[in-house]
Amino acid sequence: MTEEKLNIRTRALAFMMLSLFVLFIIAPITVVLIMPESGSILLNYIMVNGPFIILFLFLFLLSEPIMHRPLKKIMEMEVPFRKNLFLSISMLSVAVYIVFSLIRHEATRINDTGWNTRLMLLLPVLIITPIQALSEEIVFRMLPYRIAFGDGKPCRLSATMPYILISSIVFMLPHLPNAEVRTASSFIPIIYYFLWGSGAALLSVLTDGFEAAAAMHITNNLYIALMVNYEGSSLPSASVFLTEMNPDSPMIIIETIALFAVLLIYSARKGYIRISSEK
Repeated sequence: MTEEKLNIRTRALAFMMLSLFVLFIIAPITVVLIMPESGSILLNYIMVNGPFIILFLFLFLLSEPIMHRPLKKIMEMEVPFRKNLFLSISMLSVAVYIVFSLIRHEATRINDTGWNTRLMLLLPVLIITPIQALSEEIVFRMLPYRIAFGDGKPCRLSATMPYILISSIVFMLPHLPNAEVRTASSFIPIIYYFLWGSGAALLSVLTDGFEAAAAMHITNNLYIALMVNYEGSSLPSASVFLTEMNPDSPMIIIETIALFAVLLIYSARKGYIRISSEK
């Protein structure tokens, strides 16, 4: 391993550890200190997502001093950001979410939150939710990739297994306090988060970029916040529909497998995935 590659990996590890400290210690304390106590859904939404706003500012401002490169370069692999891949994966992801919402339609009802509240939340949701999801992608997917491979890429697919495992665990652990995990009587929600993290990391490796993982993460969170949320969700929102939360239902596992199957097939057919003997 070259000294330069080791230096990049060390800096990425330090940046990730500092980011986790900001996300779980500094940011929550800051949000509690500066946010007024209120039962309004807008303030509750901002409070829940506030740590991720602070995290993103930290990542943006400290990327150059710590990593010696702008945040945009950390978010790219060997090719510049591919807008077409991002947009197509976003649309496909939404299509899968809609299909499974229709499958679960018997447990879904219209949210009785007023449209004035929805309109008031619309702009904050459209701004904050992508920031929240992208912050998670940087810390749980992109920095672990730099830790594992520096500025290079794995020489074969089997070499990515430690990265995929670590990225999945790091992604899963912060979601364990969520309502669906706490109320479940099985390991299904934990399996769901681990599987989700594994699929996103694998998709990133196979497509040589983070556009697909970021797209499905952002659209997933926007879909929950705007269209179909769960009753008792850890994420307060004024979605159009509410569905009963059954954390022990295997349907979330089936939906996740279907989502990744669709995205992998599409990416392969469009030439974003090139399986070769070098991977």
